[in-house]
Amino acid sequence: MNFAYSIVMLSVAIALPAKAEENKKLKDLGARIFKTNGVVSEINLNRSKITDAELKILVTFKKLTDLSLEQTKITDEGLFHLANLTRLEWLNLFQTNVGDEGMAHLSKLRSLQYLPIGKTRLTDTGLAHIKKINSLKYLGLRGNKITDKGLTHLQELPHLTELHLGETSITDQGVQEISRFRKLKRLWLHDTKITNKSVFYLAKLKKLKSIYLYKSKISIEGIQELQSQLPRCEIFYRSENTAE
Repeated sequence: MNFAYSIVMLSVAIALPAKAEENKKLKDLGARIFKTNGVVSEINLNRSKITDAELKILVTFKKLTDLSLEQTKITDEGLFHLANLTRLEWLNLFQTNVGDEGMAHLSKLRSLQYLPIGKTRLTDTGLAHIKKINSLKYLGLRGNKITDKGLTHLQELPHLTELHLGETSITDQGVQEISRFRKLKRLWLHDTKITNKSVFYLAKLKKLKSIYLYKSKISIEGIQELQSQLPRCEIFYRSENTAE
């Protein structure tokens, strides 16, 4: 038998059990694993017991494009292991324990397009790192301690078309900043304190297809005015005084 061929075969024989072991560890943690053309492309670990240290298992899945870690206990320390997953396009961190420091690791993910990161410890400080992910199309910041000041960072996201700011401290001043994001197609501003003053600025977003304004301070008259300015936009509105 050719010596070089023997080495190749031996390498494959060793590598396969290692990959199988990693798959087994993930499945033991409750992961759902999906493949594209025989290669792992998506891993769902939502509500699993995965720890920061166990995220190291993922580093060998170089072609991973979708990773979901919603409602897990991972922190900024665990995000260090994700920095080399450069093909990631979708990363779900909703209701995790990540915060501002971890965003420095995510800024290296230059293919990332969708980042749901609501109800975490993220603040305006973390947005200074997120602005470096130029590929982002969707950014979900629901329920985070984001203020008007932090929105200035998002101007540097040229492809941003969907922005979730529901349940944040955004005010009319912040909406003025948002009105500069002319590519927005979907915008969530429900459960905020924005008023009729925001209607003037929202009307500048001519590409909007849908906007969520329920439980805001905008009156029905303000909604009607906005609808007249954006006739092709679907407005989801419910007065905060309306019974659930």
